[in-house]
Amino acid sequence: YDFLMYSVFGIIDKEKDKNKKIKCARRAYRDLARTIKYKYSSSELEHAKKGSKEADFKAKRDSWIREMCIELINSIDMFEKEKKEFDIWHKELCIKFVEPTEEDEVFCRGKEFLEEGITYGQAQKWLNMTLKYLWLMDLLPTSISPEWLHVPIDSYILKKLKREDSFKECDDIKSDQYLNETWSAFSNYDNYKELQERIRDMLKEELPIEWEGTAWIEIANNGNGDMSNGK
Repeated sequence: YDFLMYSVFGIIDKEKDKNKKIKCARRAYRDLARTIKYKYSSSELEHAKKGSKEADFKAKRDSWIREMCIELINSIDMFEKEKKEFDIWHKELCIKFVEPTEEDEVFCRGKEFLEEGITYGQAQKWLNMTLKYLWLMDLLPTSISPEWLHVPIDSYILKKLKREDSFKECDDIKSDQYLNETWSAFSNYDNYKELQERIRDMLKEELPIEWEGTAWIEIANNGNGDMSNGK
């Protein structure tokens, strides 16, 4: 178990819960990282020579990603203090990713590194996967009920939904798209939220986050691509 936690999350059992949570957020980032376009390509950053502008960019970008993870965990831990409905809080936090204001200093810093900005699809994946990992490790704040957690949307989940009776005859989902957008390109939060509500209606009493785990494994196990991030 210790090896699994360290190899997947970089978590050592004896470290503080706060550090474990930040590493969960960092692991969640990896689940969407391939879809984010930076001002340098992955190849340029991977082969950057020490002292080069690419290496400097990579170091600053990695520092920003860590700050984003810390900001994300702080927002999750502060949920109880905010006294807001979970879904309202979820939307407001996703908006910070996509359309940050000057007050959202860490989120705004992304403009230094991002070529195209962050979409609602990428924002929901980062937030939802962080919450999922916290829940799996029993690190979810007591102020957040597992019943409220959203399904992290990716291509595997969209493929699984298309096989469900509730969605089979629905033209909104085609292959790995919803309303003609891939999950990482979702440009409208309300459309995303509508999909979450339809999933809840389909599941009735089953917890969406529990259904998601089984559904994701089923599609991944059918050989539909890279199992690491819902490609």
